[in-house]
Amino acid sequence: MSVQEQKPHMVMLPFMAQAHMLPMVDLARLLAKRGLTISILANPHNAGRFKSAIDRAIATGLDIHILHLKFPCAEVGLPDGCENFDMLASGDDVLKFFRAIDMLKEQVEEMLQQLEPSPSCLIADACFPSWATNVALKLDIPRVLFYATTCFALLCQHIQNYCKELEAITSDTEYFVVPGLPDRIELTKA
Repeated sequence: MSVQEQKPHMVMLPFMAQAHMLPMVDLARLLAKRGLTISILANPHNAGRFKSAIDRAIATGLDIHILHLKFPCAEVGLPDGCENFDMLASGDDVLKFFRAIDMLKEQVEEMLQQLEPSPSCLIADACFPSWATNVALKLDIPRVLFYATTCFALLCQHIQNYCKELEAITSDTEYFVVPGLPDRIELTKA
């Protein structure tokens, strides 16, 4: 296959939290079903959480690869193996976790520069700082911002923010029926 005929190669960088990784893995499988090559960057702990889903996809012929990042736990004072947001023990650990994420920039950049075929695009979670955009700019590839929030949640948030009828509700814990939906959905503002 010549360079002009190469399949697009999407590199995916999911945020290290279960609710962020699973939607990105779903997107990876959907893109691979369309004939794209997919590389998912993840630390070994997190890759283990979705490896069986990727293995099943690969068994059906999808072109998906998991590339391991070394998450710098010790360098920021996190316990060894604390590689996922749900493993954090305290608020202090949250700051350390995001410092560790900042330290991934050079590693990600180097991996992308060495990938064959070269990446066509970086799909990075919205929780990643601006360095993901800067890496994509340096490599002259687009960066797609990935939001793990569901469309339904965004719609409910939009309705809550802009529906005049809901302004009368002052309690954060009072249930209200979300207007404009085909089914009866009750939520609170909190």
